[in-house]
Amino acid sequence: MRMERREFPRAGRMIDPPYDCYVLDLLPESVPEGREVQYAMLKRHFRQPKERKRLTRRLVRLVLKLSCYEHISMQKGLGWISSPPPDRLTDRLRACLAGKDEAVNLMIGRGKAQLVLDSGDLFLSLYTADAGCAELVSRLAWSEGLFFRREEGKA
Repeated sequence: MRMERREFPRAGRMIDPPYDCYVLDLLPESVPEGREVQYAMLKRHFRQPKERKRLTRRLVRLVLKLSCYEHISMQKGLGWISSPPPDRLTDRLRACLAGKDEAVNLMIGRGKAQLVLDSGDLFLSLYTADAGCAELVSRLAWSEGLFFRREEGKA
């Protein structure tokens, strides 16, 4: 593991509209209007320690599998950690899922796509992935029991 001092100049622009965005989620599609209460209950359930631990394991395994095919860097402050070790990745994802860390930003393939977990969210967002990267991430999401879909209303 080493800290990269170079920056990814496209990192911020990748998540500014318009963009291609995919979601890796527990649900196969966005929750329809009128089901917000049920969705809030689902989120509460998956934020319980036992469920959060399971989800963290799924996400970590997905990223570790992805790292076998593409270079992964994790943002830390103003720098990036190249090929973060599993324990470091697990700690960051766990803190973010618990709402204790602002966000986890992962750069894929030295800047060709970006995976983002926002604080308290139960899903990952994949930005600006080309077709090959999107297909690979889709298959890895499936292997971890997650759904992969284009974010509605984007791009």
